[in-house]
Amino acid sequence: MSTIALTQLGSTLVWGIFADRFDIRKVSCIQFLIQGIGLIMAISSRQIHFTYVGFFLYGTGLAGSFVLREVIWANFFGRTSLGTVRGLSLFFSHLCAASGAPFFGFLHDRMGSYDLSFTIFSCALFTSAFLILLATPPQRPQRKYLGANNAQRLVSNLRTGYVRRHDHAQSSDVSCAADSCCSPGRRRPVD
Repeated sequence: MSTIALTQLGSTLVWGIFADRFDIRKVSCIQFLIQGIGLIMAISSRQIHFTYVGFFLYGTGLAGSFVLREVIWANFFGRTSLGTVRGLSLFFSHLCAASGAPFFGFLHDRMGSYDLSFTIFSCALFTSAFLILLATPPQRPQRKYLGANNAQRLVSNLRTGYVRRHDHAQSSDVSCAADSCCSPGRRRPVD
């Protein structure tokens, strides 16, 4: 346990740097693979130095999961829904974590060892490594009343500083209060 904790302490900064510089999905894939390989090495090894190497790798991957999960949530869902997404996902995460120990204990009682339990956990890590590569950020639904082209035009106008004005045949001395008489495509710079 000390090996795992010390490895986590030293590798969180490295995972953060990787998250900033590389595609977060690829970095997360590597994190799951390192964690899975470390778990297999630690559990299946009959020599103490391979066990320590396995726990070193497992701790390195585990540290990455803490850092990268936060970055994925922020990048994929943004700040406006981060609390809801984290709350919902942590609920299911803690539910699975709380039910995992009794389930693994049940498997131990039925099989006589933890081999099946750790095999299932390792397979879950390798499956996660594959699935994270398929993850894409959710797309924000476009509002129906704007339409794709109008929303794009609105964003473009806001960026360039142009707004829609009521102008008649490019005459600046005539003002209008009714939308129906103005040409919809005319734009003038903001005064």
